[in-house]
Amino acid sequence: MSEIIPISAGIEDFKALREKGYAYIDKTVLIKRFLENPCPVALFTRPRRFGKTLAMSMIKCFFEIGSEPSLFDGLSIMDDRDLVEAHMGKYPVVSVSLKDTEGLDYHSAIRKLAFEIRREAKRLNFLETSDILDSDDISEYRRLKTITRHDGQLDESLKLLTDLLYKHYGKKVILLIDEYDVPLENRGNMSTILKCML
Repeated sequence: MSEIIPISAGIEDFKALREKGYAYIDKTVLIKRFLENPCPVALFTRPRRFGKTLAMSMIKCFFEIGSEPSLFDGLSIMDDRDLVEAHMGKYPVVSVSLKDTEGLDYHSAIRKLAFEIRREAKRLNFLETSDILDSDDISEYRRLKTITRHDGQLDESLKLLTDLLYKHYGKKVILLIDEYDVPLENRGNMSTILKCML
């Protein structure tokens, strides 16, 4: 009797998909290509519903410090032991999604952007008790956890978060921005705000 593998439509979280045992088309070769062609910025362009968000979630799960190697059991990337040992779980990662700013007016979109920064800052809450960061750094981090839509508060917020992670770990940070183009499609000054966050 053949095994029945459940198929999921719409799960964009690599960890959840693997833990629940859903069918997964192995795209881990993307990690290898990413490392073989290093560049400051990598742009993933595919039509809608082609798995870009799931691919970015996979990248986060592979590179982020504290990653779970078991999530990649049976996938092709694990055949390259040298690559895995050199890179799996070795980098700080910041991951934000801008998909919820679609179709919103300017002020609502800014509120959503601030929420996304707060969410990611809270996920990285170990920074608040870091032995490496100084008191000014901790104050800046706490500001990110309570950031609002008010003018100026979002300025360089992503840069600040990555700077704090770099200082804490002493390693370059991987910044993943999903649906980066959504604010650019909205009216108003959303493209300017997105640039300021960086």
